[in-house]
Amino acid sequence: MPIISDKLPETIDAFSLLRSSIFKDSALDVKTKEL
Repeated sequence: MPIISDKLPETIDAFSLLRSSIFKDSALDVKTKEL
């Protein structure tokens, strides 16, 4: 989506940051369940 990323770089950055934080949380959940 080059058009959206050109017009809304802040939204793209926020989305990638949110996605990475969700990934970290789910990884933490997996480690906790293993214990």
